[in-house]
Amino acid sequence: MSNLIARAEHEVILATNYWKESDASRLITDSLKELSKRAGRRNQRAVVKIIYDRGSAKQVFNNHLDVGEAERTAKGVGIPSANEIPNIDIEVINYHRPVLGTFHAKFMVVDRKIGIVCSNNIQVSRFAVCAL
Repeated sequence: MSNLIARAEHEVILATNYWKESDASRLITDSLKELSKRAGRRNQRAVVKIIYDRGSAKQVFNNHLDVGEAERTAKGVGIPSANEIPNIDIEVINYHRPVLGTFHAKFMVVDRKIGIVCSNNIQVSRFAVCAL
């Protein structure tokens, strides 16, 4: 998964049920930093879109919450700041439907060419079980 992110040419769309700062998330965040470096060497920008479910009381009224930089870089989440990934345009969405349950999908699409379906959350485990 992290290798696909680092080698993306244009775009990464990552969906996971849960995101928690951990060894597993650091594999992803390190690959985002590498993607930014590679995009910069090509004088390009990459687009990264992440959707996860970190339920919030605000989601009773709005299921889709844009996650600002302060929240996504905070302790416990740990997604890189704009300064750490200067060649990436990143968008993070927190999606939760309180009455109906959690967002449970886990997948990634790279450059709209490669898709993987995973069974792991981005949290404590450093091992990912994915199928192409």
